[in-house]
Amino acid sequence: MRLVVGLGNPGKQYEYTRHNLGFRVVNALSNQWRIKLTRHKCLSLIGEKKLSSVSCRRTFKRTTNVLTRSLSLPTIILAKPLTFVNGSGEAVKALCDWLKIGREEILVICDDFNLDKGKLRLRKSGSSGGHNGLESIIEFLGSEEFPRLRLGIGRPEEDLDPAEYVLQKFSKQEESVVEEMIARACQAAEAVISDGIDAAMSRKW
Repeated sequence: MRLVVGLGNPGKQYEYTRHNLGFRVVNALSNQWRIKLTRHKCLSLIGEKKLSSVSCRRTFKRTTNVLTRSLSLPTIILAKPLTFVNGSGEAVKALCDWLKIGREEILVICDDFNLDKGKLRLRKSGSSGGHNGLESIIEFLGSEEFPRLRLGIGRPEEDLDPAEYVLQKFSKQEESVVEEMIARACQAAEAVISDGIDAAMSRKW
């Protein structure tokens, strides 16, 4: 079993904001893997499926091709907590308890303004890095030891409050970079599920 959690804020007004990149990656995985996110459980919107093969998007030099690989995959749970970002830990803890899984079986996907725009960082543990959603998960799980995939959104201008910055929408110019980053994030998530976190971390995303 593998739980993939994308962080974000519920509501149309937040859909394309910087803080909702985790939701957007989960939505993309939902479309690619044909997992419908229709069930409300553990303060989250979830979908579940046993995968034997997936259609995955491979991005090379900004050109995206759709390929199909046969993979031996576990049951996948995709989840979008409905607690708002700052309360994500309550939902993640509830999901782990319900599924009876360990922290190593989670993959949390979120934005990160400490990373340059378009960069990805995959780690098996670590601090919150100032991300309130990760901080909440660390608090509820009582540990920093869980895999996470961060998507870079770049730092705000000096005169802009980071809390305001993450709730802004991407510009039209930024969206092309964001879409390509989401495609790579989907590849990274697939690699974690099919090959394990250590093998996935050894690759350049």
